[in-house]
Amino acid sequence: MSRWLRGEINSIWDACKGVVRGVTERHIIYHWFAALSVTFSFFLLPYSYTEIAILCLTMAFVICLEYVNTAIEKVCDATHPNHHPLIGLAKDLAAGAVLISSITALVIGVLIIAPKLFP
Repeated sequence: MSRWLRGEINSIWDACKGVVRGVTERHIIYHWFAALSVTFSFFLLPYSYTEIAILCLTMAFVICLEYVNTAIEKVCDATHPNHHPLIGLAKDLAAGAVLISSITALVIGVLIIAPKLFP
């Protein structure tokens, strides 16, 4: 196996470890639970392929932002464990991005799912 291929495999392995380690974080667990609940509804409700794609992209976007937010918080905590206004701002901005994406996902979910539950 070439050194390049080994490096690529190791990078993918590290990314997979990151996904698994993230599941130990409380807020990431909440987002995964919500995403799995919506995914389960794919088997119960009559979605179009477009609706499934939109829901999947929305769920992935929120979960990815939560992982990035968690990474930013970990780096901030490691580099500056005491309160610092700029560290606080960085953490608040990252959390705000997750909040905006979560609210957007909720609106999209309601627009797609509610008409199927309440025709």
